[in-house]
Amino acid sequence: MKPNEIFKLIQETSYNTSGKEVDWKIIVDEVDKVIRLIFQETTSKTDWITNFNFPVKIYKNQQHFFLVHRGYGKAWKSCNDEIVSAFLKAVEKFPDYKTQITGWSYGGGIAPFAAEDINFRTGKKIDEVMTFGAPRPLFGFFTKKHFKESAKKFIQYTFFYDFVTWLPFFYLRPNTKLMDKKNCWKVWRVFQTPKYHCAYGDEEYYC
Repeated sequence: MKPNEIFKLIQETSYNTSGKEVDWKIIVDEVDKVIRLIFQETTSKTDWITNFNFPVKIYKNQQHFFLVHRGYGKAWKSCNDEIVSAFLKAVEKFPDYKTQITGWSYGGGIAPFAAEDINFRTGKKIDEVMTFGAPRPLFGFFTKKHFKESAKKFIQYTFFYDFVTWLPFFYLRPNTKLMDKKNCWKVWRVFQTPKYHCAYGDEEYYC
């Protein structure tokens, strides 16, 4: 599927809700032979509390510690066992299929946590993580490097003038792929964030 088609799939899917209102779904694509773990953008009050729960926190006490956005870390930990278990059952059933984790906005902030967690538990990298309009859930370059290495390929589509992708300030994403680069200088478009935050389904921007 093309990136704009995946974005539309995110918008059209019916989701399960677990933990701190994390919306997710596993879709087995028997045409492309891909197992997709999808996280949705949501607008509940709980999600906005998560979005603005900025202070960094130790996420896992493994060989090293990782500093992440407290809200996203707590949201993922509230439902990670359930989601990872369901995902690994699908992988066991379709061992030859590729794996993809994708999400939009809030869901794009959760996606790297899912990839890192699955990689930590299984020792296997996710084939691809693809997000749209994702905020920045990671703090520090060491944490960014570690999370990025949990997948063979990380693509995080971002409009420069999508203000959601700027937040929280001073935090990082594992990867950023700027769209519509020729118009990045038009910074006043940040006031049109609602428009561009929903424009990832337009194929023209991926040319």
